[in-house]
Amino acid sequence: MNHKALLLWIFLQCAAALFSSVLGENAVLKGEDSVLDELSTDGRGSHGTVKYNMRKSLDLEREGCYLQAGNKGRLDECGFNATAKTIFIIHGWTMSGMFESWMHKLVSAVMQRESKANVVVVDWMSMAQQLYPDAVNHTQNVGMDIATMLNWLQDEQQLLLQNVHLIGYSLGAHVAGYAGTYVRGTIGRITGLDPAGPMFEGVAEQKRLSPDDADFVDVLHTYTREALGVSIGIQQPIGDIDIYPNGGEVQPGCALGDVLAVAGNFMEVMKCEHERAVHLFVDSLMNKEHMSFAYQCTGPDRFKKGICLSCRKNRCNNIGYNTRKMRKRRNSKMYLKTRANTPFGGYHYQMKMHVFNRKQADSADPTFHVKLYGAHNDTANIFVDVHDDTIGLNLTNTFLVFTENDIGDLLKIRLSWEGESESWNSVWKNIKKTFWAWNTKPPKPMLEVRRIRVKAGETQKKSRQIQPQRELHFSSESLNVWPFAKQRDFVSNPTRTLGGKVAVISYFSATSHSLSLMGHDYDLQSPDVQKGDTHSKMSVLKYHMSLPVVVGVLLVGFPYSISLAAQWLYGWPNKPGYKKYIEALKPRRIYCLTRAVLETLKYLQYGRLYFQWKSWYKNDKNRKHYEKGITFGRRGNKLDLYHPPHEGRSKDVPAPLVVFIYGGAWGSGERSIYCLLARQMAEELSATVICPDYCIYPKGNVLAMVQDIADCLVWAQESGHKFNFDKDNIVLIGHSAGAHLCALTTLFLIDAREELFIEASKQTDITKAVKGVIGLSGVYNIMDHYEHEQKRAVEYISTMHKAMNGVKNFPYYSPTHLLKEFSQDKLDRVPPFALLHGTSDIIVPVESSTKFSELLTWLSIKVSLYLLPRVDHTEMVTDLMATDRRFYHPIYSCIKQEYRKLSGTC
Repeated sequence: MNHKALLLWIFLQCAAALFSSVLGENAVLKGEDSVLDELSTDGRGSHGTVKYNMRKSLDLEREGCYLQAGNKGRLDECGFNATAKTIFIIHGWTMSGMFESWMHKLVSAVMQRESKANVVVVDWMSMAQQLYPDAVNHTQNVGMDIATMLNWLQDEQQLLLQNVHLIGYSLGAHVAGYAGTYVRGTIGRITGLDPAGPMFEGVAEQKRLSPDDADFVDVLHTYTREALGVSIGIQQPIGDIDIYPNGGEVQPGCALGDVLAVAGNFMEVMKCEHERAVHLFVDSLMNKEHMSFAYQCTGPDRFKKGICLSCRKNRCNNIGYNTRKMRKRRNSKMYLKTRANTPFGGYHYQMKMHVFNRKQADSADPTFHVKLYGAHNDTANIFVDVHDDTIGLNLTNTFLVFTENDIGDLLKIRLSWEGESESWNSVWKNIKKTFWAWNTKPPKPMLEVRRIRVKAGETQKKSRQIQPQRELHFSSESLNVWPFAKQRDFVSNPTRTLGGKVAVISYFSATSHSLSLMGHDYDLQSPDVQKGDTHSKMSVLKYHMSLPVVVGVLLVGFPYSISLAAQWLYGWPNKPGYKKYIEALKPRRIYCLTRAVLETLKYLQYGRLYFQWKSWYKNDKNRKHYEKGITFGRRGNKLDLYHPPHEGRSKDVPAPLVVFIYGGAWGSGERSIYCLLARQMAEELSATVICPDYCIYPKGNVLAMVQDIADCLVWAQESGHKFNFDKDNIVLIGHSAGAHLCALTTLFLIDAREELFIEASKQTDITKAVKGVIGLSGVYNIMDHYEHEQKRAVEYISTMHKAMNGVKNFPYYSPTHLLKEFSQDKLDRVPPFALLHGTSDIIVPVESSTKFSELLTWLSIKVSLYLLPRVDHTEMVTDLMATDRRFYHPIYSCIKQEYRKLSGTC
């Protein structure tokens, strides 16, 4: 073990825990919001430090029931059913003393999938909340304590160990292994979710999770990438089945830019990949309609080549909860690729292509793209990873193609070749060849592709072998990726189907017997240029550098550095290959993006306000004003409920309800930031105010966000009497992306969309209850806003198009487009709108609200429009948080006037 690396890893984890406790975004303090907040006050294990919280309610805010070995009364109180499945969930190491948000999601998912099971959360927090080496030393004692509990349940309740399933995350996986070692008998199943690596890698089987610890041991490895001699998740296979999603290395959606866009700190990057194992397991519980498949392979390199997509002789299996027990086979390594967010399952294809040598192609390393056409859908151009960077000539090459969406039966394929590889090595090789070999004509390599076969991994369907029957040459100058190569492509054409299911791919028929792909190199330098002239020019540059030139370089270097750093963190232009870098280096994009980045510096002025709301939200004395962390909806999201003032209001009369949806470009934000706003809004409007969280990108797309807001409204319909608010008098208020989501949710409910998975009658009741929508600096036409982002050069670093799954879905998520498609009956049910917008807003231009107002007026829908001079995008919401803010009174004056009309309180 590299002790320096271990200490570094421990330090980073401590820092991560510290950041989590400060930010309060992904973890919950005991005694505040935790679904398990009473674990530390009731119930004692046999050693006094391990507690067993048996969950019996999907309402995770309710206190669980605590099992105690030797206490028979607790079994009756908790309703323990010895004939049902028993599932123990075991957390890992922590330095924060918190149960993180994944625990809530996992418990909820297990209980929904196995409604009759005994679901028990094992809390060993007092021992896990220590330095990592100390926590490791406690795992054996905790495992023995769990074994003692299981032995007592066998004696007292005749519990069948075959029905017991232990689920352990990180260090908790090894705790489960010790429990399996010391229990009397054999546990049915143990699932290890990215078991911890430090101090367990390479040790003997009896000192870690191993296949002998249960009848079936399955393991998910999501963070096996080694850094400084240590891997956070264990690398070696330690179960009967060891599944490595994405090779167990970089997980989609966990790149530095993706995580920073959501979490805002570097420590979440490491946590994202380690915790992905839990989210994959939760996904397997919740998304039964498409279960992810993993395929047995000897290593990640062979899998990336597409060699291992066979399901014969149990070579494939489902992942997560749905993993099937297979014939006892130790350390069976399996691999798959996943999407960046839930549902994580995708679709794997194996493409075999026989390539022959022809004309100067001895060292060919081309870049391929493939497009698949299916019965249900088509893919975009997909980059085909040539894993060894070269194409094998005169033999069959195998490639792995992964798609995120189901395209149905394969009907047609399109293959594109872009000359030599776009790696820096190949680019440099071409530069030397082009600039230094002026007097030689560059060779024009040609490849022959004679056979192509495609196999779908999930269905195991194969296309029949293809025999191209003529030579095709296509030229497309506009598709050049780099100045050194012209693109050549060919298109396959489906001619017939076998049994109406398996599509047969064939090519155009003719007399020849080959299909050729050609690549051409451009001559970038005229042969007439002499070397002496080049040296002369270099001498002039060398000896005539002046101060203005140096200053000019600095002025160019600064904006280029800023803009390139922003694009590296948040996303490059959505272009194929190196076109994205060419697009990123365009001067207009560089300077526009630099300006946009520098504009964010003005947020420093809100530092004092930041500490005000942070302090207010953490102060327990303010809990009298609101209810904190109420769980709602299918995803177990949280909301805060703020009480109206008591003065001048009868307790018997329920208060109107305001639901405030915060913005954040569909990719950031959380409810605690808006605690002061919600509190002031409750005071000013004399209303109950709800501020819910929703799943922002990349945890979910816009449809998932709308589902969460609709779930919040369903909760409001069911909870009005409990919290004394009028469930039939609701006004939605949203800012920026939140205003867009308010409008979109309202229109989806009116349209009774099946995508919301809410009964039509409930959707009708909610629609009647929503009396109006107040939009603050909102986005209502997505395509217009995308064009505005293009002008500011931020369209690629923005999360908008990502959260909406591409430009093609913009009409589907645009309130303006939906309204134009509504029938008159649906238009009559659209509630009134009040639109507020600042004239100094450069993030969302004021035309967004003015055009939406014009459309609503044209459709005879009631609308009020307020244009507030000198108010910018951020001030529209920050100035509602404190009475001393510059625009507090002007903005609230407009909101109060419209709210009274909408709610009928005037």
